Amino acid sequence: MKPKNIFWGALLIALGTIVLLDNVNLLDLSWDFLWKFWPLVLIAFGLILFIKNDLIKVILAALAAIILALTFYASFKSVTGLFNDGIEVYVDEDDVISGEIDTSNYAVQFAPDLNSATFKLDAGAGTFLLKGVTDSLLSAKSFGIKNNYILNSQIQDSYAFVKLKMKKTRFSIDEGKVKNKLDINLNTKPRWNLDFDLGAATVEFDLSKHKIEKLNLDVGAASVKLKLSDLLDESNISIDAGASKIEIEVPESVGCDLKVDASLSSKSVSGFNQLNSEHYQTENFESAKKKIYITIDCGVSSIEVKRNNSNVW
Repeated sequence: MKPKNIFWGALLIALGTIVLLDNVNLLDLSWDFLWKFWPLVLIAFGLILFIKNDLIKVILAALAAIILALTFYASFKSVTGLFNDGIEVYVDEDDVISGEIDTSNYAVQFAPDLNSATFKLDAGAGTFLLKGVTDSLLSAKSFGIKNNYILNSQIQDSYAFVKLKMKKTRFSIDEGKVKNKLDINLNTKPRWNLDFDLGAATVEFDLSKHKIEKLNLDVGAASVKLKLSDLLDESNISIDAGASKIEIEVPESVGCDLKVDASLSSKSVSGFNQLNSEHYQTENFESAKKKIYITIDCGVSSIEVKRNNSNVW
């Protein structure tokens, strides 16, 4: 058995056992202290790379899973302990937070000569929507802390680079939720490279009207919903996620190659032929003039990939 399979199985068993014992008050541990031992997981993985003995690799993978389960739950207990103590919100500037939801608008004007663009989004936890179009190159509206994003853009000849980054913000919450929602609109004319680095997030991207060359999506525990387009000869989609729910709609008019590395995950892949446990292709992949390549690397997740021939989402 592969060490990575042992790791995920041991992680679930260890985490479930720890939560159960804590719920029935059979654990009396200093959670604030235990979470500091997480670097031991990195040490264990480093040793696995050097050691050739399969049995020792399996043992190290199991130990790494147990340590990670302890540190993960210790972190959770420490954070929830902070939540129970009250609320304060700290930001890196002299902003005053009223407790009400504020909106902020961001935009980059479109230049007639533009034919390709890169959009990089660096944010934390929240809800991120990309469903609309705009006459600007990019427009976005945030709901939450006012002016909590920094927008930078560079335009040179026919190429544009846009970066939207959340400011460093620390929250402590009491009986409520801090809202962080970002609604993004893109111009339909350029060919887009999208690079999104997000935390625990709800992600809903309708890209059916956009020319997407590349999409790199790196998220924590997330709910991800994507609708892809058939507007380019080739598109590359890469998703790296924690424990997540992932739904992807692929146009029937394109050929699609799908690779999924997701141990202990449920997978529903319709309209594809299964080549092996991690590799799928549509029947028309070889003959299709337009192709989409999708790679998914995630933890314990629910994954659904299906074909779609309509504009309804």
